Formats: sequence, structure tokens, C-alpha cells
Amino acid sequence: IDQWIENVTSPLEPKEPSKEELKAFYDTQKRISDRIKDFRSIVANYNLPYLALPATTDKAVALDVFINMNTNSKPLSQYDIIVAEVESVMESSLHDLEEELAQQHPEIQDFADLSNLILTTSALLQGHLPNQKGAWAMDKRKMVDNWPRLTRSIALMAAFLKAEGIFDSTRLPTNAVLAPIAALYDAIPDSGDKRGKDELLLKRYLWHSFFSDRYENAAATHAFSDFQMLRRVIKGEVRENGSPYSVDDVPVFEHSLATADEVVQAEWPKRATIRGRAVLAVMCRLGANDFATGQQLNANNIKSRHYHHVYPDALLQEAEIESYLAVNCALISDKTNLSIGRKDPVDYLKGHYQWASEAVVSDRLQSHLIPVPELANGGYENLSDEEKNAKLADDFRAFTNCRAALVVAALSKLIEGRAVSASELFSEVEATTADA
Repeated sequence: IDQWIENVTSPLEPKEPSKEELKAFYDTQKRISDRIKDFRSIVANYNLPYLALPATTDKAVALDVFINMNTNSKPLSQYDIIVAEVESVMESSLHDLEEELAQQHPEIQDFADLSNLILTTSALLQGHLPNQKGAWAMDKRKMVDNWPRLTRSIALMAAFLKAEGIFDSTRLPTNAVLAPIAALYDAIPDSGDKRGKDELLLKRYLWHSFFSDRYENAAATHAFSDFQMLRRVIKGEVRENGSPYSVDDVPVFEHSLATADEVVQAEWPKRATIRGRAVLAVMCRLGANDFATGQQLNANNIKSRHYHHVYPDALLQEAEIESYLAVNCALISDKTNLSIGRKDPVDYLKGHYQWASEAVVSDRLQSHLIPVPELANGGYENLSDEEKNAKLADDFRAFTNCRAALVVAALSKLIEGRAVSASELFSEVEATTADA
């Protein structure tokens, strides 16, 4: 250090110095020396944390530890690491490919984080689990080589969901179905009878996933098993004994569908529960026309819809009746929601009959699978509190039971890929009720 300071400051040394100039020169050297010693002390005593892992540590574990220990203001993600791997082996920018996909098919991002969807779908296409471990294990070079197939599959998945009345991640019952459906499209032709037959199978898979307990836990493992068997069915593969694989071999179809009683108990769909959002998904599939405007629900207006209590929350709370149930929910516009307030259901209906025919209002309500007679009981104003609460409980029970029966009737058609008509469903349920 002293030699370095001497070399650096020598041009500053006065030729014929006075006592003061010489003192100033030596003071400068001392200040530089003291500053360097301070920096050395900081570096020498800096606490640099690290975690030593055995050389035999699995790559996925080591990378996971690295990501979790990274505490920068913008921590690295799994996707960042894989991006680096892709660019190191392919000299291709995965971020550029992703951005291009987002521009070509912006609707895909309505359902999931695009980077995660790319990784999980690519993992499935290579025979790995659709999760972090599968993403680490897959061949990154093959992932880029498969890019055209991957982007086609993901785009078709998004179009399929929207055709089934699922428009965004907020209303999606479970994201476990996204990668399997996308990866299955890799084995489905662009057109023809085979395309139609395969999409019927996808519809059955979709609605079974929504209305069973298949993905309540271990979703990635179960999705992988379902995907493998569905792919064998779609590709027409056969066992060693020559018999073809069939839908009976797909694990998800072994799980029973929700009953009407279970549908009644489904939670408010704004909460992240599979069953609650599944019930709402059926209403969305039927059109969910706005009560006031009659506008059908679609991808463009869904974000402006509000979760509305069909039987008003305040009314039910006074009677200590649980109001936050999926069968008490309807997606309607914010202005319509604000206009309803705390009105009894029958008062709300009468208010709208003043400007529209009863048939029009009935059609709009039925597009949400809302049974009008069970909604329009009313007549609470001249009752005592005890009588009012008892009547309200009976009316609400009749309403939720009827609506749950309509959901189950719709589900029986959806899993078969059949057309679903609200009027047909109401006729079927009314006939069943009359027979009972």
C-alpha cells in the first residue's frame, strides 16, 4: 500500500517545498492511506453468508435452494434460471419467444402466468410432471425445438376454455387442467371428425375435473396421470394384449361427480375453491345475461361483472342464514348490482317488470339458472321476526335446492359435450319434481 501511494502521489510532491507544503503533501498521503485501510477493514470483516451443498445434490434441489436464498430487490424465479439455461445451450432468447407468443395470442394470459404455462406444458410434452421438478428435468433444447407445437397447443387450449364459458383465471375452478389440455392438443388434429371426437373427451375431462375431488390435492401428480392416459386414448394406443385404452382407464373419471346436496354447500365463488367456482362456471356456460341490460357474458365484459347475492346478503344475515354460497351468486354488471341493494327478491323482480315483459326478465334470470318461482316468494313485510325468518329459511332452501338440481342437470349434459339450453334444463327439473 505504501509503495502504491508513493507512486501515485509522487507527481504531487513539491520540488522545493516549504515546511507547510511538505506537511500538506504528507497529510495527503496519510489521508489516502487511512481511507484504504478503512476499506480493507470493511472487506476483511464483511459477513458473506453461504450454504455449502454436497456435490451429489440433485440439480433441482440446488437450484431451488439458490432461488430461495436470493434476497435481491428483484429475486430470481424458476423461469429466470431456465431462461439462462435455454440461452446457454441454444443461443435463443426465451423471453423474446414468450413476448412473441403473448402478442400473437394475448388471450392466453387471461388464464395463467404465461411463463409458468409454457414450462408446465413443455414438461408434460416431454413426459415430466407439470411442476417445478418437471421443468428442471426437461430438455431445454427440445423445449425450443418444440416451440411451434407448444404455442399451437397453448393457443388451442385458451380457445377451448372460452368456448366452454371459462374466460379468465379468476373464474377458473382449477388451473391443474391447463397444461394437460394444452399438451393433449399436441395429439389432436386441426380439423375433421377426429378433432370433434377428441374435444368431446376434453369436455368430459374438464367438467369432471371441476365437479370431482380429483384435484383437491397432489394436483400435479394427478394431472400427469390423467394426461398420460388421455393421450393414449386420443392416440388410439393399445395394451400389450392388443386391447385399446378407453375412458374407463382415465383416473379422473373414477371420481364421482358432486351431488345436488354437495352443490348446495359449495362456497362463494369469489373464494378460491374448486367446487364454488365450478358452480359459477356452469352459469357462465349458459350465458349469464345481465339482469338489466340482457348482455351475454363474454371475455370482453367479464371483468366488469360483480358477484351478486341473488337473495340479498343483508336480508339473509338478519335471519342468520348463510348467504355466501355459490348457488346464491350471479355475475351481473356493477350498475345492476348497485340498483338492487337490500330489496327482497320479489320487490326487485317487480321493479324490473315495469319496463320489461315477464318473459324477458324470466329468460335473463334463467340464463343464470335462477328459478323464478322460488325466487319470487316474498311476502315478508307483515310477518313477525320469527315468522319472517322461518319463511325466509324455507324459501331460501327451496331456491338453493332447485338451483343445485339445475346445475347437476346441466353438468350431466356438459360432461357428454352436448348442447345446453336453460329452458330445456328447467323443463327437465320441473318434470322430475312433478314426478317426485
